[in-house]
Amino acid sequence: MKKQFFISLFLIFFFFLLFFAFCFFYNKMSEKSKKEPIVKFATSKNILITNKLPLSDTLGKKINSASADENIGGYVSFVVTNRNNFSINYDIYLTKKDTQHNRIKDNYIKFYLTDSKDIPYSGFERNKIVSYNDLFSLSDKPKSKLLYRGVLPKKGSKYFKIRVWLSDSYIIEDYIEDFAVDVDVRMK
Repeated sequence: MKKQFFISLFLIFFFFLLFFAFCFFYNKMSEKSKKEPIVKFATSKNILITNKLPLSDTLGKKINSASADENIGGYVSFVVTNRNNFSINYDIYLTKKDTQHNRIKDNYIKFYLTDSKDIPYSGFERNKIVSYNDLFSLSDKPKSKLLYRGVLPKKGSKYFKIRVWLSDSYIIEDYIEDFAVDVDVRMK
């Protein structure tokens, strides 16, 4: 009787051990098979702002690719696509670049993030505008700040428009100042 009990207990323990080993290796294999999201920029992923023309927030939120080409503001549009059969977390972040001239102070650079229909993403709703100064620094990416964090559904895509402009509280200087960042996306 005791022998059958120990054999049963051993078999139960063995199957639990086998089950946990399977779960562990399955998770490791699925982590390795995660595919990076595809990011397709319709415009350049670089943003350069000069102190040529400060804008009000009302005008800044209306910047499009044509007005950005005139050096009035920055505009980046892109699509992020998840190729996995499961949802993924992602970050959109900005990395400050070296500039040719004196740098415009971070608090004068404004950002607004919307989808393709100009509907603001979370954190930008109710016409909320953020300055570069307001964004959180990324500890693992020097000179980088988090603009947006979200979840992409399995095999799903999201469209983004980032508008950037120089605040109308900026006082125009006699010398050239600029501000440059790259837009990047990473899976978390």
